[in-house]
Amino acid sequence: MKKITKILTLLVIAGLCIFTACKKDDVKISSEDEVVAGDFTYNLATKKVTPNETVNAQITSPAGVKFIYCYLVRSNAPDSIIYTYYPTEDANNVNLEIPTESFLSATTNISGVKLSIKHLDNSSDEGFINVTAFTPPLPKLTDFPTELLPDDNDKIVITGKASSENGVKKIEIFDDSAGDFTLVNTIDNLNDAQEVDVNYTYTYRSGTANLKVLVTDNFDLKDSININVPVLPYTLYSDVTMGAQGTASVTVNNNFFIAATGQLLGSCELASNEDNMDFLFYATNSNASFYSPANTSGVAKNYRCNGVAWTINNPSAQKATKFRVLVTGSSSTDLVYAKVEANEIADLTDDGLFAGITVPGSSTVKYSETETPSPTASFFNASTAYLIWAKIPNADGTSTNCLIRVKEVNYASTTGLSTVKCDIFVQKHD
Repeated sequence: MKKITKILTLLVIAGLCIFTACKKDDVKISSEDEVVAGDFTYNLATKKVTPNETVNAQITSPAGVKFIYCYLVRSNAPDSIIYTYYPTEDANNVNLEIPTESFLSATTNISGVKLSIKHLDNSSDEGFINVTAFTPPLPKLTDFPTELLPDDNDKIVITGKASSENGVKKIEIFDDSAGDFTLVNTIDNLNDAQEVDVNYTYTYRSGTANLKVLVTDNFDLKDSININVPVLPYTLYSDVTMGAQGTASVTVNNNFFIAATGQLLGSCELASNEDNMDFLFYATNSNASFYSPANTSGVAKNYRCNGVAWTINNPSAQKATKFRVLVTGSSSTDLVYAKVEANEIADLTDDGLFAGITVPGSSTVKYSETETPSPTASFFNASTAYLIWAKIPNADGTSTNCLIRVKEVNYASTTGLSTVKCDIFVQKHD
């Protein structure tokens, strides 16, 4: 009996040993990881992370990292997995980087990223990275005009305000002269100012129909406005200086004007441009004048190319341009002066800008700055009667209107060396 009891006791002890051994094999050793991470901010507008380029953490894991689930934690939604990380080198010292594009589902309600760390021995641990999100205020452009026209010197002054609570980084000016918007100039070095008064002078480029102002702030957020530049009904040639006929010893190279191109040519080109020239400048002892080409038969010999007088080859080809000085005192002419001064010329048509004004009929108009003779349809000056309507005939029977704005006349003692400085507006045709 004692022998049986002893055997049973040994069996119980052996069984306990076997059970204990099996239980011990099922228990996995859990190790505590060290997670070191800073605080991060995610910009919902720019989709960028600060202060680093990505959300990252350094993880020291005695048991070794097998993989890490990264969960986005939001106060208004269940946690959602946004990234799974598998270490490729040292599993005990892991540099975790979460791609920024993983945060596309982020909202202002996020508080961070929860890390579920699975070890090589199948144990696990957790960590947390603080991440907050915000939407910065957008920059603004205010007080800019919707439409602008070039002045007489092809200048457009662009004014308005650019502002951003994030600090203004740069302001760019574009035009569409080439079709697509192309950069004209950049205003930078603004010292992160939150408000900038824009006052930029743009030089008009042919073909421009729109200007664009673009502001960029320090978060690279942008705002833009477009300014319409109406197609001008005319071509403006500014500060055109014409010389008179010259002398027997002085050849002048700028005494006639071609409206189609805005060219000024001189005495040596007269013979080859008899059908192209639109008007000439001429001076005598008594006055200086704009001349119609068809009215030059009596003065042609006084235009000399290196001393050789101009002989008209084909009088019938010369244009019969007509002139009229616009004298103030009537509502029609006063309105033209007002529109020119305000840079509000809407057209150069007979029934537009020149509505109510008698059509030009003189072959020449003369300069007189003195009171005698006073300004008339045939006498201009540079102070009170400085606008001249010129009507140029075209080969197809139509005509082209020009508005000559006299700015300065230099009536020289050697009359053939006199000059006139003017702006010339040439009508465009559809």
